[in-house]
Amino acid sequence: NIPQFEEVRESSSTIGNYLLDNAGDNFEVKGILQGYQSNYLIIYGNTNSNKGFIVILDENYEPLEYITQYNTGTAFGEFQILNVAEDGNLYGIDITSQPRFIMLNNITLKTPSQSEFTVRLRQSYNLPSPLSTASEYFAITKAVGQGKYLIGATIMQGNDPYQIATELTINVGAENDWVNYQDTTSPFVGQSMWASWNENVLNFKIGGYVEGSSLFYVEYQKIGENIGKWNMELPTVSGYSEGYYYMDSIILNENTAYVGIFDGGEYQTFENIYLYKIDYANNQAVQIEKIEGSITVQVLSYEDRIKFTITNGTVFFLGKQRLIYGSVNDLILNVGI
Repeated sequence: NIPQFEEVRESSSTIGNYLLDNAGDNFEVKGILQGYQSNYLIIYGNTNSNKGFIVILDENYEPLEYITQYNTGTAFGEFQILNVAEDGNLYGIDITSQPRFIMLNNITLKTPSQSEFTVRLRQSYNLPSPLSTASEYFAITKAVGQGKYLIGATIMQGNDPYQIATELTINVGAENDWVNYQDTTSPFVGQSMWASWNENVLNFKIGGYVEGSSLFYVEYQKIGENIGKWNMELPTVSGYSEGYYYMDSIILNENTAYVGIFDGGEYQTFENIYLYKIDYANNQAVQIEKIEGSITVQVLSYEDRIKFTITNGTVFFLGKQRLIYGSVNDLILNVGI
């Protein structure tokens, strides 16, 4: 059951210039979220002064409002990762004086009498060690109907990235529980995470990559009581040997993961863009689509400005000003904003 592109289309949005005008040069887009039961989209990121911002977009990817502070007037911290709960409220990680877990309101919910969108900080908890020492927080998810969360992060040991998954259980009227699952076997770059709580037993996968003679997709997994690693070699792209490439991944569920690869050239021009589905049974990456042609996405750096995410069945490659998208059965591929 491999999705197929029905067509590839190209559109444009003013979001790139809008962010330059409001956030200034060298801003960083951290992610994009689908508003709860609405057509609104949420882009969040940070300015070059490490202050967070949120932009609300309409269904045509056009910006409606640029927000930099809570309803109290306090400026946002530096956003690391945000997600949307089943009730529409946001939660995630930011950094103020130290990293903390934050719980926000449903920011896309606006009554007819409201002229602006409102962001409220409902609760926050400082992260304990070793999670507080992470260099990056790349994923967070929640157990539906429960106060349980899983945070995916990277802890550096020297120059090597090692991955950690920390389960947070919020206990009303008592201390919260923090349980760490830290991979110490071998380093890899963590990018995505899936988790489920089956009868209160946590299962998760952290996906990413490791570089060698070729590029490998890697997963650090906990399924039941079994914890281990799994990897597979990815198809070779021409830009890999010269360092002009960027890869990101997303895990939808225990049996479904996607990998996106920008096969690049110099001057931020990507010659080809590939989307693969991971075939676990046959240990291979099945190509879903290849978008050919020199596509300039006008990013300042591959790592900081291109991200791969899925929201409500939509696959986004976040760049800066280009928007290329195509229907993939129930998926849409968006390259650049």
